[in-house]
This record gives sequence, structure tokens and C-alpha cells, in this order.
Amino acid sequence: MGDVQQYFIDKKVRNFYSVSISGYHIAEAGANPISQLAFTLANGFTYVEYYLSRGMDINAFAPNLSFFFSNGMDPEYAVMGRVARRLWAKALKHRYGADERSQMLKYHIQTSGRSLHAQEIDFNDIRTTLQALYAIYDNCNSLHTNAYDEAITTPTEESVVMASS
Repeated sequence: MGDVQQYFIDKKVRNFYSVSISGYHIAEAGANPISQLAFTLANGFTYVEYYLSRGMDINAFAPNLSFFFSNGMDPEYAVMGRVARRLWAKALKHRYGADERSQMLKYHIQTSGRSLHAQEIDFNDIRTTLQALYAIYDNCNSLHTNAYDEAITTPTEESVVMASS
């Protein structure tokens, strides 16, 4: 572990997320929502086991872990965050004896680049909006929306402004 990360853990700095456990690339490579969630949580538990094997206290590092998911058009995305939070909390409580703060799963959502279509580019904003609503209604901690033209090119200034509005 790096000196900077250890400093933040020692000083108990809140809202510093030293490790972002990503499932976005798993979904973009073709995984369905359930597989994305399963593989991402498995990666998270791997980090937990590694830190514990190094002698760290679960409550010293777990609050500073965060997750990064992709949101698509499948209905399972509407509840993925709640399911992830519940599974994570139960496992950290019952398997690792973590305190309440350590049981909290923080996650970021990025709308799915894979769902954007070059053939129906005018509908990409609608797709992205629906995915953003899924994320918001599922209480994500942060959200990034893709630009409508990312399916065909580097986003134009116009599309970036629309995506960030």
C-alpha cells in the first residue's frame, strides 16, 4: 500500500475512496446486469481478503472502498444498487464483523456506451436519460452520462454540453 493511501487511512479521512472496484468494463464487454454485479462484488471481496491478509482491520479500509457500475436498458439495472448494497452489508457484517460505516457500499454509475446506436443516434439521449433515471431512483452516489454521439465519434462539444446538463 502506498504512503498516501496509508496516510488517509491513518488520519481517517472521510470521503476519500482509495480503491474503485469497477464493473463497468465487465458490462461493456457483454456481461448482463447480474453477472456484472456478481463479478464486481467478487472483486471487492478479493480486495477485502487481501487487505485482511496484510493484517489490516476491516473498519480501517472498508469505508474507503467504492464501486463503479455500468447502467444499461435491462430492468435489473433499476435495482442493482440496492441489491449490491444489501449483499455487501450482509457479507461485511456476518463474515467480517465490520461496523455499520464499513458495511455501506458507495457506488458510481456511468450510463452504458454499449447501448448507444450509430443507426439511431437521435434516440441515444433517450436511452441515456432512462439509464440515468434508473441510477437516480436506485440512489447511486454519483453519475456520469454518456454523450449521444459516442457510438460514432469522439463526442462533439454540443453533445458533451447536453450530456452534462
